[in-house]
Amino acid sequence: MLANSRQSYGLVAQVLHWLTAFLILMLLPLGLYMHDLPTDTPELVNQKIWFYSLHKTLGVLAFFTAIIRVIWVVTQPHPYPLNGERKYETFLASVIHWILYGSIILMPTTGWLHHAALDGFAPIWWPFSQDLPFVPKDPALAEFFNIAHYFIAILLMISLVLHIAGAMKHVMIDRDQTLNRMLPWKNVVKIEGLKESPTKRLSALFAGGIFMVLAGVIISTQIGFNQISKVVQETSKPRSASAWIVDHEKSSLGIEIIQNKKPVKGSFAEWQADIIFDPEALDTASVTVTVKTVSLTLGGVTKDAISGNFLNVLEFPQAVFTSNQFTQTAKGKYEAVGELSIAGTAKPLTLPFDLKIENGRAFMQSTIVLQRLDYELGRKGYTTDGIVGFGVKVIVVLEAEQN
Repeated sequence: MLANSRQSYGLVAQVLHWLTAFLILMLLPLGLYMHDLPTDTPELVNQKIWFYSLHKTLGVLAFFTAIIRVIWVVTQPHPYPLNGERKYETFLASVIHWILYGSIILMPTTGWLHHAALDGFAPIWWPFSQDLPFVPKDPALAEFFNIAHYFIAILLMISLVLHIAGAMKHVMIDRDQTLNRMLPWKNVVKIEGLKESPTKRLSALFAGGIFMVLAGVIISTQIGFNQISKVVQETSKPRSASAWIVDHEKSSLGIEIIQNKKPVKGSFAEWQADIIFDPEALDTASVTVTVKTVSLTLGGVTKDAISGNFLNVLEFPQAVFTSNQFTQTAKGKYEAVGELSIAGTAKPLTLPFDLKIENGRAFMQSTIVLQRLDYELGRKGYTTDGIVGFGVKVIVVLEAEQN
């Protein structure tokens, strides 16, 4: 029998149930295992990427399976409960079922949205696009989906444990046919007089309320993170006396790397620049740019980028560029000759930049490609460009007001 009846589930529902169970029981431990895998060598990075890609691919499969299952659930008759007279128990079981249905859709959905909003790291194994329509590449948006994914995973694990515990109760204590209804090889004895639970609709509303509370927790958590980030950025704004004050709202310090042959873009949220510059007196010009390297966001590879094998932010929390030698190479074009220190390695650097000054405001742009091995970044195990490219593009957009 393919379809459901009021006595038992049909084969379609049974197959979808156990396929969903298999995928969930694969994805939850896999997600916990892969998160803290080391990335000290290219081999370990490739291994971690493989596990992440496996997790994402199974997650997409779980999403489509869940959609099909829920459609089947709402279009098929649901077997009447065997112990309908136990109102509270039946109500709780129904609530857990609704939570499971919602979680098995929302969990892969938030994971997929997180992947689409983030650049780099591990692709989904399929021939289609890695992006989703109307989902921009935005680290803040990706973090929101990541938080949602985390909390929904917790809700799913709790409801899954309760669901399994309920099934075991039916087998070991009640000794009824509840579990047999979901086993294709078991025959279910027809029982007369079964009725629909009167709390079925109420349980769906109650489960919906739990998801609304969870949404509030997710949003509150994201707002809290944003407020902390805003306070940190405010306190990191430059307060030293200089001829120019950087407008951080209109300025940015971005980077772009090549990871697995694809570009990954990122930026530093916290940096300051002490600037003294007069085009008519270049011999008195100077600049010191201090970057908090821990403020880097770089798609799905942020954690690796700030690790000890690259920026090593725990030992070297700042990168610094200083220069007091400027030359004009053409109209509106200049070069700053100085020194750049990253992760404890200092190298001479000539920074070309375009500059326009209008009405007491300066507009500066610069793009330069650094070679990461010059600064010992990824020297341990990443001496080829197979996983991480040699070049690191730095993009500076700066707007400043004369002091």
